[in-house]
Amino acid sequence: MIFTQVFVTSLLSLQWISFYIYHIISIYNIKNDEQRIVHYFIWCISNNIYYLINVKSFYLSTLTSRLFRKTFVKALFRLLTCYRHQQRNVKFPENSMNISSRNKPDDKSECEL
Repeated sequence: MIFTQVFVTSLLSLQWISFYIYHIISIYNIKNDEQRIVHYFIWCISNNIYYLINVKSFYLSTLTSRLFRKTFVKALFRLLTCYRHQQRNVKFPENSMNISSRNKPDDKSECEL
């Protein structure tokens, strides 16, 4: 797992570094608008891919670890049931001026943090 993360980090960082170096070298050699459009299109894609480094551990864990997937799915279902439980317990007051009691839950549940 660690080797996979190191490999993906290296791959994402190197592609961004290599295009950044190419950008610095060739920024003054772009002759027409078509080259400029292609250059900046690749520049934008490269910059967006660079931000994947920050979230790669989540996606790699989801793809490779069975325990992580089970825990993640269990947590999602728990959040979903808590959300549904809270939606059913919301009572709106008859008097519109009494706003303070609008979102107070009736009972304490395990969904509250």
